[in-house]
Amino acid sequence: MSKFLQVAVLAGSSMLSASSLTFGQERTKVPQMKRELPTRSMNLDALRRTEYDVLIIGGGAVGAGCALDAATRGLKTALVEADDFGSGTSSKSRT
Repeated sequence: MSKFLQVAVLAGSSMLSASSLTFGQERTKVPQMKRELPTRSMNLDALRRTEYDVLIIGGGAVGAGCALDAATRGLKTALVEADDFGSGTSSKSRT
């Protein structure tokens, strides 16, 4: 499984067990995993060390969609972005 897909699965997995409750049951709180985020230099080192099938430059709506599509097809995918992911998704959203 690619790293991109692993991150997506881990980010959404905390609510999977809570969504399978039946009506009338009390909702239990699912514990959250706490991990230290990698630094920029750690990410750059990992990017240099690893060989990828696809490199996507730009993490807007199209870039994120392309990365998701490539990762679900089993390709080892890297996505790089200069700013926050999704920060420039529309020309109308900038002020």
